[in-house]
Amino acid sequence: MADKGQFVPFMLEGVGSYEDDPRVLNIQAPTQNTVRVYFDQEIRHVNPANLDDAMRPGNYLLATGDGVPRTVVSVSLIAAYPTIVDLNLDGEMTNSKSYTCTVSNVRNIVGLLLNPE
Repeated sequence: MADKGQFVPFMLEGVGSYEDDPRVLNIQAPTQNTVRVYFDQEIRHVNPANLDDAMRPGNYLLATGDGVPRTVVSVSLIAAYPTIVDLNLDGEMTNSKSYTCTVSNVRNIVGLLLNPE
């Protein structure tokens, strides 16, 4: 039990330990202009100006070999799930084309950097 005024992160059921580097569990495209990223633990989501914040669009790169490239223009946190973010793109992804999403510089709520794997 924590002393009064001491922050202790709570564990979300089914997610990783805050003693481990955060990881990306899954990436989906719920719409043609949105990419959803699932992390295994709560990630920093306070200020998109911070270089290590999950809300920073520059921490995500969306590339394709032969479709129309897209840029992440904003990031939205799924409020009920602080482990999930939506990447809002500058337009629609090309149908029937593969995209690669690279996530970097994101830290969890205790400061551990995203695992590069």
